[in-house]
Amino acid sequence: TSQDKVDALGSLIVGIPATFWGVWLAWGMYRQEQKEVLEHLQYTFYSLIEDENGRISVLKLAMTAKLPIAVAQDYLDQKAREYDATFEVTEEGRIFYNFTL
Repeated sequence: TSQDKVDALGSLIVGIPATFWGVWLAWGMYRQEQKEVLEHLQYTFYSLIEDENGRISVLKLAMTAKLPIAVAQDYLDQKAREYDATFEVTEEGRIFYNFTL
């Protein structure tokens, strides 16, 4: 009926902007959370570099920052390229990143 069409159109007029607003808010919250995670990771990284005299392992960063090993590995690889870090492999096979302070 024509009343059903009017009701459906009214629902769309109200529903679409509300949905858009909800998605926009959720996206903003996600970005804020990601920013906070990155800031925490950077703080942890710089603190460890300072505390360990520039020598850090993937496991140490992962444990301290409470990250999966793969994420810590990727982050350290990125920072190693950024800061031209060197690598050290111990006799036990542990890999350390050496950053110049």
